[in-house]
Amino acid sequence: MICDTNYGKLKGFVAENLVDRVVIKANVFLGIPFAKPPIAELRFEKPVAPNKWEGIQSASAFGPACFPQKSKQFINSQASSHSEDCLYLNVIAPHSKSPDPKGYPVLVFIHGGGFSEGSAVQFGWKGCADLFVSQDLVLVTIQYRLGQLGFSASGDESFPGNLGLWDARMAMQYISQNIHHFGGDPKRVTAWGHSAGSAIVSGLSVSTHSQDLFAQGIQMSGSVFAGWTTSNRVIQETKKLAALLNCSKYLADSKQLKKCLKSKSIHEILDAEDKTIPDSPQVNTIKFGPRLDADFFTDDYLQLIERGHKKPTLMGLLTIFGPPAETNNSIRVSPEKMATFSKPDFDNFLVGVIATERMFGTKANQVQDRISAFYLQNHDKRPENNYFYLEKYIEIVSDIMFFVPTLIEARYKRAAGWPVFLYFIDYFNAIKFPAQIPGKGSFHCVEYPYLFPENPYFPTFEFNQEDKNFQKHFLDSIISFTKAGQPSVGSTKWPALSESAPLTCAQLNGDQEVKVLKALAPEKLKFWQNLSEDFDFDIVRGLDKKNLKSRNDL
Repeated sequence: MICDTNYGKLKGFVAENLVDRVVIKANVFLGIPFAKPPIAELRFEKPVAPNKWEGIQSASAFGPACFPQKSKQFINSQASSHSEDCLYLNVIAPHSKSPDPKGYPVLVFIHGGGFSEGSAVQFGWKGCADLFVSQDLVLVTIQYRLGQLGFSASGDESFPGNLGLWDARMAMQYISQNIHHFGGDPKRVTAWGHSAGSAIVSGLSVSTHSQDLFAQGIQMSGSVFAGWTTSNRVIQETKKLAALLNCSKYLADSKQLKKCLKSKSIHEILDAEDKTIPDSPQVNTIKFGPRLDADFFTDDYLQLIERGHKKPTLMGLLTIFGPPAETNNSIRVSPEKMATFSKPDFDNFLVGVIATERMFGTKANQVQDRISAFYLQNHDKRPENNYFYLEKYIEIVSDIMFFVPTLIEARYKRAAGWPVFLYFIDYFNAIKFPAQIPGKGSFHCVEYPYLFPENPYFPTFEFNQEDKNFQKHFLDSIISFTKAGQPSVGSTKWPALSESAPLTCAQLNGDQEVKVLKALAPEKLKFWQNLSEDFDFDIVRGLDKKNLKSRNDL
């Protein structure tokens, strides 16, 4: 299978899969370079378009994964190899020509992983062909630089950071310019991301450098309005990295700092990060991630939304961030602690992590009291165990990291005229939830087995009828939105957010029918908005509104 692109010819292969007793043929092209290898002098630089080549280049195997932030994260990538030369994408497309001369709609998936790990190979190609290509879509998966290689920044114009975002932008540009060669319609490209990938889609949708490269977006559990997705913490972490690599003497000169960092081997860089001291507890657990840099983002997000192109956007939420014992970071609660997690533990979390004196000064007690009153208002009706406070702990972390930032972005985009559609997943297979873990709910990454059968997070399991119902609802929503710009399940179409219904959403679960809810958690959005308006520090964004310093800079 030969495809002639703008850069040269690629040889992929034709795959035949049996889907619902029907043979589906897919054209598969793997390991397509969309940028020059970001190595040597191109390390810590914006991506550069690839060179053209003569002859035919093989595209039958995934390219290497990008190096993760820490060496221990290699085990999670499922990649056979890692390299700094990792800017590759993959295209899985219908074999038959589209009846529409413009081509098939295109769905571009951007993986998550906290900006520190992950790869395209994790999601394979066969499941993508079975679930998406069989529905007359072209699916593309991309990679971007991670951790210190993708997001290090000194904070000035010579080293502003956000290289991983520039990588994603370069991939979207390649797709826009070349997808017609693979049978896709460049005017009907949907950028789709999960978690950190969702935040990248959020950022791509508002940046003046990328907003013209796709028509609409799907954001699954991630928004630029969360503190973990946008923070100047990366500047301090870059200084720590420089110190460990004996580059500190160049901190006053970013060009020389980059030169010093470029001189180090990849193993020296990874080893340096492995030597860093564990975090003190905080909600923003991301060391190297995006920041407002006056480059990729020329203004704050609200202003960019107001001035940007009004793209149809499908945004989704789950009930909780994750089982507390499986939250592998500084706010993890050990299984041994769960049974005894009490009100003093909850209070200590508020005082020491959520609303500290560093953030609020003498007003810290006021903020702590307001948060406690809101989240513990039913404590007198709690069951006879300590799980009430643990569940409230999970709820507040989930709200700050995912739930409320997404509602804030949806509100701002709706007010600026963007067509925004919300969904809310409250389904999970109880058998797959650890029996000893309280605080059950639809948790982070619970969607993966229903969308990507080859995903690394959940081993395959036999679906029951509720699983099948949920998968159908979820896939129908994504596919219909990609094709028509409005999500629907069967005859049920849920409306875009409006002034009269600013938080309406579809409830996706294992029921036979999809329900449309009038309003999703309006009291939470109101509470956190009021709290932000009444005090200088915005807990959700992790930002002091007066001086725009993040919590780590205070």
